[in-house]
Amino acid sequence: MTAAPAASVVDAFRAAASHAGDRAMVVTAQASTSGRELVELVDAKVDALSRLGVGEGARVGVVAWPPEAFVSDLFALFALGALALPLSAETTAWELARVDLQAGLTHLLAPGSSELSLGPSTTTIGRQLGSCAQHTASAVPAGAAILQLTSGTTGRHGLAVRPASALLSEAAHYRQGLSLTSDDRIFSSLPLHHAYGLGLCCLAAPLVPAAVEYASHVARRPRMLLRALADSHATIFPTVPAMLRVVARAGGEATLPSLRAVITAGAPLDRHTGQEGRKLGQAVGQVYGTTETGPICIQPPDADRMSWQAVGPPLDDVEVRLAASAYQGGAPAPVHVRSPSMLLGYWEDGGLDDTCIAAGAFATGDLGYFDGSELVLTGRISNALKVAGETISPEEIEAALLGCPDVDAALVSGLPDDRLGQRIHARVAPKTVSLEVLRRLCEQRLAPSKVPHVFDAVASLPRTASGKIIRTATARAT
Repeated sequence: MTAAPAASVVDAFRAAASHAGDRAMVVTAQASTSGRELVELVDAKVDALSRLGVGEGARVGVVAWPPEAFVSDLFALFALGALALPLSAETTAWELARVDLQAGLTHLLAPGSSELSLGPSTTTIGRQLGSCAQHTASAVPAGAAILQLTSGTTGRHGLAVRPASALLSEAAHYRQGLSLTSDDRIFSSLPLHHAYGLGLCCLAAPLVPAAVEYASHVARRPRMLLRALADSHATIFPTVPAMLRVVARAGGEATLPSLRAVITAGAPLDRHTGQEGRKLGQAVGQVYGTTETGPICIQPPDADRMSWQAVGPPLDDVEVRLAASAYQGGAPAPVHVRSPSMLLGYWEDGGLDDTCIAAGAFATGDLGYFDGSELVLTGRISNALKVAGETISPEEIEAALLGCPDVDAALVSGLPDDRLGQRIHARVAPKTVSLEVLRRLCEQRLAPSKVPHVFDAVASLPRTASGKIIRTATARAT
């Protein structure tokens, strides 16, 4: 794969924004920013950031808020040949210090109201503050454009280095897989630093160009989110399965006629959640991908084609290999991916470590198998339980639990056991769920060896900003 220069992403952005002209590309509750205005913001920031010392090899942390600032920051940094590292809008000083230890940030861009800084000296750049650190820029792989934090569900972060060519490919995958056009309006409450929100809303949409309405102010308030979604007249609603479930329930029998696509990512879509999502008036599609690879499969919403077991066939230019290793006899195997949108490697000790790429492919850490052309995921290698010598996928049990309409969230982990090796522990939310009903459900749907030994109902389960349950934090709490 030949890495395209970062300037190619900026050229594509300028062409799309010029096409948009005075049409809105970024919409928030406070402001609307047109294509022309976004180009002006990027140009102003290129000038201001270059005076701040940002150039090739600089590693710049970018707080992902407000949206018009974040989107323009990204393209300005691409234009300057710097590496952008998107950060959560809720990043604390302690979290920034931890990221800085890994990345060796040379600069930081944060909202004007933020107290985050890399040093005592700050510079105002529009509505933002820019600060510098003592770290120096260093040589980076040709075409490298972005650093992305990974492994948010395990508590251990990596820094994936991805080139501009990967970003262009990711945008093309979303554009083609979802049939995005300039007539689309995306309604997003996704965190923008997260791979899903970043790839779809901050890269693919501006390059179409499609308008994005950012609604993080209602992200955790389902009824308000539903009202805002209805008022937006959006055509596409990207979300995660857990939020879709809650929003669909909050809507009752209400439908949203303007929607043509409801898309989930972050976890496989189970049948019950997909059926709940159809209450909004559309079938539900899903995206399977990773931070390191971008989208791998995009299953568009189509009630006639929807397969609840599978995440769909791989995208046309994405190759999925199933590594046999210890998984034999038709059992699920580790999923390896070769894609034009994947990473170059991880940023380690001030340089690139590409040992994660073997024979041109990246090991996703997922287990799966093919049903015809459709990829079926069965769980994560790192999550697998060993019960009386049998390998058990906790995700399969969680899918069975989520089949109960009263369950909002479920997480299955292992408890140490001298006789079995591990016992299966199921935690479900909310606390009012009948555990006896769940036990009977599992006995009906699962083989006896997979029925949880212990059931607990809790008020809620801890989640990442994107809605995924934090598996290790929950396991430690057991």
